[in-house]
Amino acid sequence: MTGDPSAPTGWRGSIEQITLVNGGQSLLAARELQIDAQGGAAPSVSLSPSRIELLGAALRIARAQWRGGAQAALDLQAQLEPMAVAPLLARLQPEYGWGGDLVVGGHIDVHSAPGFTADVVFERARGDLQVREPVAHTV
Repeated sequence: MTGDPSAPTGWRGSIEQITLVNGGQSLLAARELQIDAQGGAAPSVSLSPSRIELLGAALRIARAQWRGGAQAALDLQAQLEPMAVAPLLARLQPEYGWGGDLVVGGHIDVHSAPGFTADVVFERARGDLQVREPVAHTV
């Protein structure tokens, strides 16, 4: 390695597409992520505004920045797009009988500097969740 060891190091680039699939079902999907990661005495990572899908839920990230070092800070602003709950639960517990039309959404707003503040909301937008009893068959 040559050069000044105290010089900042890092990576800036884009990820065109990330997909994680298990058994034909999408677990994670994101497109066109712009990432800036810097090392050194004050490491930092920032993510451009983007949309990430995780288990069928979509999270729109408006701002995501982290800074380490003596003046460490976290800034995160994101919105959970309205999502139907029953299909997600049915995917996770197919034998349980989840049903209904419950839709939830929310937002995340976290700032750690100069003081820590967090506004995290996960709320019902409309509908209800139901559990269907399995029908017993007698022989």
